Amino acid sequence: MYKGTISKIFENNFGGKTLYSFALDGKQGVYFNCGEQRPNANEGDMVEFTATQKGSRLHVNFPINVLGSAQTTPATGKAGFSKGANSTSKDEYWTAKEARDIEAQYSMRYQGAYDRGLSLARLLIDTQAVKHPSEIRSMSDRAAYVKALVDECTAEIYHNTVNAKALMEGSTTSEGTPMEIKGNNEGDDWND
Repeated sequence: MYKGTISKIFENNFGGKTLYSFALDGKQGVYFNCGEQRPNANEGDMVEFTATQKGSRLHVNFPINVLGSAQTTPATGKAGFSKGANSTSKDEYWTAKEARDIEAQYSMRYQGAYDRGLSLARLLIDTQAVKHPSEIRSMSDRAAYVKALVDECTAEIYHNTVNAKALMEGSTTSEGTPMEIKGNNEGDDWND
C-alpha cells in the first residue's frame, strides 16, 4: 500500500498511445505507471493505492483512493490540505506523518533489497552461477549485463521482502515470479 501526495502527473505519447504515470512527494526517482488510464487524482492530492512491481517498474492497481484534495490557499498560493487559511488539525498532522513514515519504510526496504541484490549479483558472478561479464566483448554490454543482473536480484529480494508473510505461509498468490538464473550452469547438479 502506497500513500502520499502526488507531486507530478506525467503524460507521454508512445507508439500512438498516451501513457500516464505520476510521482509522489518524497519519492524522488520513483514513478508509478498507470498505462493508458489517467489517474483519477490531481497534482497535490493525497492518495492511497496499491502497486505491483514488474521488474524495476511499479504499476498502479486501480482505483486510486483520494484522501484529500489539493486546495490553493490565498496567503501562499501553494497547494495545501487545510480547512482554513494555514490551519492544520492534529488528525491532518498525524495522517501526513503516517504517510511520510510509510514512504520512508518503502524507501528503506528498497535500499536494503538493493544492497543485498548487489551482494547476490557479486556472489553469482564469483561462483560462476551466471555468465561472467568478462565473456562479453563490449564494455557497454558488460555494464548493461551487470546492471540488469543487479536489478533482477534487487527486484526478487524486494518482492520477497514485501510479500514475506505470504511467502512464509507458502502462498503462491503473491505478485511476481522467482528469479531465474541464466548462464554457465549447464550440467551442474546442485542436488549432489
